[in-house]
Amino acid sequence: MAHSINAGLNGVGGIAYPDPSRPQHRTCYEASHFSAYKCAKQGLFGWFETKKAVFTDITSVDNAWGIALAVKQSGEGEYNEFWSEIANSKVYGEFLESKDCPEDGSFCKRLAKMGVMAALSEIG
Repeated sequence: MAHSINAGLNGVGGIAYPDPSRPQHRTCYEASHFSAYKCAKQGLFGWFETKKAVFTDITSVDNAWGIALAVKQSGEGEYNEFWSEIANSKVYGEFLESKDCPEDGSFCKRLAKMGVMAALSEIG
């Protein structure tokens, strides 16, 4: 679980990455059972070279950029199958009457937010 992260990993609650010592992770990796609350950027982030990446059982509550999962293509061709999947997960936005804001309102800033970020990018 990550809560109120705004430094260290640049506001990202957690980074899920494949184990480089396991060759099978070049094909697929998965992260699961993670929660993040009020992080300044993504609650959970993944963007690594693989053919398939899966996030399962993730809960994101009031994180600025929600959950971000993408795969990097390794120059193997535009039409090969690449897949990112977020399954059995929940994303909650901010609450208008948040009970955990300081009285001076310093932590509760209005931001342009999103729930899920997903993309495919090519490296070569």
